[in-house]
Amino acid sequence: SIQRAARNTRNPVVHGDSVCMPDLGYSHLELGSESPDLKLKAAFSLHHGSGRGHAHGDLLDLTLLAYNRRIIPDGGRAGWPWMRFTAQHNTVEVDRTSFQSTGVNSGAYGYPILLRSLRGARFASAGGWSSSHPDLKDFRRDVVMVDLGVHGGRMVLRGDSAGGTENALR
Repeated sequence: SIQRAARNTRNPVVHGDSVCMPDLGYSHLELGSESPDLKLKAAFSLHHGSGRGHAHGDLLDLTLLAYNRRIIPDGGRAGWPWMRFTAQHNTVEVDRTSFQSTGVNSGAYGYPILLRSLRGARFASAGGWSSSHPDLKDFRRDVVMVDLGVHGGRMVLRGDSAGGTENALR
């Protein structure tokens, strides 16, 4: 009787809504959650957690999952020493320097700014500060997902930083 009751129940992990988890350091955007077909689902994770003691240059890293695959993975999972550099993660490098210093106590932190779910669209914004760039006034990442129906979603990324002379989306 439990199996029969569970057949028509959606898995809350697989079919969840967009959510901001500030204590965990992630904002998670979901499209297609209402569909039982995982190939019609897309999700973005935006990492805005603290980098202190973490030694990864992954503040404001993005991960995209779509078509039941990890489309844009976190390249910093390759291990030592590559995980320490911003260029290995899907984030913004400022003035050809990792935004987060590579020391174990990097002094970097992030914070959520906004998460909004609207009919057919999802939006998340997060910011950060790092001791590696103390004069940088605004290190921010915005993500918009627009639902295009059964043919998939469209993702629009924007990585901003004010104060650097050269910014590269990696």
